[in-house]
Amino acid sequence: MEEALKDLSEEELMALYQEGNSQAFTELFGRYEGLLYNFFLRRLRDPGLCEDLYQKAFLNLHKARDRYDPELKFRPWFFTIAYNLYRDELKRRSAAMEELGEGMESAQAPAEAAPEAEALGLETSRKVREAVAALPEVQREVIELSRFEGLSYAEIGRITGRNENAVKQAAHRGILGLRERLAPLFEERL
Repeated sequence: MEEALKDLSEEELMALYQEGNSQAFTELFGRYEGLLYNFFLRRLRDPGLCEDLYQKAFLNLHKARDRYDPELKFRPWFFTIAYNLYRDELKRRSAAMEELGEGMESAQAPAEAAPEAEALGLETSRKVREAVAALPEVQREVIELSRFEGLSYAEIGRITGRNENAVKQAAHRGILGLRERLAPLFEERL
């Protein structure tokens, strides 16, 4: 049975899970555990918090399983759950920082090097992260969801509540902003 589940799409697995098949949930968990953890880690840079959030995401998936429509793609539906948890965490942090009278910068843990950082070089990776972080929030979200999570502009629109054209425009502006910020880095290497 487990081997047969590996050949199913996420939508088929979720439909089976809705029918009570716990092995289908186990298969979904295996497919998305690393993706979701990295989704949170790229944004929050706090491994302990990221572990809590990806577990909450799966708990929320479990709670919302009866509301899932198998006609919809699973990935954007599930990333909407994750995205909402991320936004809630940002709001919680912001409220906590206001209460303490400190800026958000002091609340963030130092970034940990990802495996990609070794391939690109730690300095390049740091500069790219800084350039992405410096983008306006909407542009940063769209770039992260499209480039790091592999979601389409239509899917990002559904997740963020924006229309597809607004998402495309934000992506275009974000890419232009990254080119501008990162041009000196690449000119140094020529």
